Amino acid sequence: MKLAIRHPRMNADLDPEIKELATSIGHFIEYWGFKSVQGRIWCYLYLSNRPLSSIEIGKLLKISAPLVTQSVKVLQEYDVIEMVEKGPNGVLRYQANPNLSEPILKVLKSREREMLGRIESLSKKAGSHSKKQSRSGYEMDPERLERLQAWIGFGSISLEMIMGLFAQQKNTE
Repeated sequence: MKLAIRHPRMNADLDPEIKELATSIGHFIEYWGFKSVQGRIWCYLYLSNRPLSSIEIGKLLKISAPLVTQSVKVLQEYDVIEMVEKGPNGVLRYQANPNLSEPILKVLKSREREMLGRIESLSKKAGSHSKKQSRSGYEMDPERLERLQAWIGFGSISLEMIMGLFAQQKNTE
């Protein structure tokens, strides 16, 4: 006979410091194109000493079950969190990816690198178009375009360096 592991009942009245930390991480993660609630979920899971069920996550954040499901799905797509086990009654339990570098590197590669690549490509197209006579009367300053392209190149190089640092850190975690 298999005994279910019982965890203490989850109380939604967390310490204000933990709530404030999770809220701040939620605001920060919004800059990366995620939703604030996803950052809060990740924070609670990362700091938890055990996997949390979707029900517990909903109670902690005081959010609906569909919002938990939708948020967890996105976080799993980026390997930020992972499903680890089914609890009693088949309730799914999640934990944060313990390797912080891995999901950050994945986001940088799939979002920022892609965005910068597109911007770089479009700036080159704009450069070739600037040599043509504009029908609208708008004239682009070619020197400013060159400076913009230099900054885009600097951003790409910086991103590659940051990703290299995260890749090195990933291997040490």
